[in-house]
Amino acid sequence: MKIEEYCHNCEAQNIPPNLKDGIYEVIENLNFEFYKGCSKKLREILKDNLMKLGWSEKVELDANTRINITSMNKGFGLCLQTGNMSRFYADLLKLEYLYKKGKLNGAFYILPSKEAANKLGSNIVNFNRFTHELDVFKKVITIPINVIGLK
Repeated sequence: MKIEEYCHNCEAQNIPPNLKDGIYEVIENLNFEFYKGCSKKLREILKDNLMKLGWSEKVELDANTRINITSMNKGFGLCLQTGNMSRFYADLLKLEYLYKKGKLNGAFYILPSKEAANKLGSNIVNFNRFTHELDVFKKVITIPINVIGLK
């Protein structure tokens, strides 16, 4: 699988190469064809492979809620979004919350490219829209995020 990348509020030292390289290797070695309705299968495959690299199960923000992010590893959060466009705003709030609380140093956000999202279904979150919105909210969403688009 191919990757497109965008780095929001980050510089080289913000994103540990060992975490980034592991994620990229998992994605680049994945032989997966996008098709309508495959979102759940894609998520499962990616999560299983990332867990082998030390990424956790879902992480709850607070013991009194069911609000969570996909995973964490060594002070970095991970969100894997293959669903509805509106969900990415919640993910951004969750990541920023954890960053402001000092629980995250940065994050990775994995989502389909625009072309892949069109194959998955309608109104699916996509790399182009997500990165554009991040740029608009650059002063609000301050956590360093390495955004990874799946092609």
